[in-house]
Amino acid sequence: MTHQVSFDLIRNAYQNHNLDQVIDLSTDAVIQVQSDFILVLDLRAHAFGMEGHFSEAVNDAEEMIRYAPTQAIGYLRLGQLFSMQEKQSAAIQIYEKSLAKVEKLDDDDSSYAELIQKKKKAIEKSELRLDFITMLPLEIVNTIFEDFSERIMFRCMTVSTRWREILLNCPKAWAKVYHNHCYYEASVSQVGRTATILRALPHIARHIKNMEAIISSVETTQKSI
Repeated sequence: MTHQVSFDLIRNAYQNHNLDQVIDLSTDAVIQVQSDFILVLDLRAHAFGMEGHFSEAVNDAEEMIRYAPTQAIGYLRLGQLFSMQEKQSAAIQIYEKSLAKVEKLDDDDSSYAELIQKKKKAIEKSELRLDFITMLPLEIVNTIFEDFSERIMFRCMTVSTRWREILLNCPKAWAKVYHNHCYYEASVSQVGRTATILRALPHIARHIKNMEAIISSVETTQKSI
């Protein structure tokens, strides 16, 4: 039954003073309008998301949740939008919120089961870490590392065994090495970096063309007269 037909029936019942019928028909019409409104918002949110207009898409999904806080459809759409943007933590939070708000109709409630499944997938994605450095061609990786400062490169060497191996075999990355270490003022990080350099030297020495190391152990003070 279309909205126009429903409205005509309600109007006729009202004109005929059939108030019970007005109430019944109006209640059915309101439920249908609500359902259609949420469906339209969902379709538009999906279209916005596919076009990359995530701000507008999220607004529609949040409006769906405000309009029907106990229905799964709004949470499912919002969670999907966050996942599309690789915001898995936000998606997980939405799914957790939905499981506390959405009414589980029965054990076969597919919408409720989908919320649980989507939350599980978001958690799996959040725990997945891709190491793009190990996936890229070595020539590109070397080009990336060449632009790093000496300090950052030594930090990168502690990421993984593979990163260390790649860095130690990147000639241009070690063409020039500069290090300044004062034992009196050295922080824990400085001490660690110095130790890393000393361990790495036997491996990178063949690449070094210019090395400057300033190491001092005497307190230096500057006085103005």
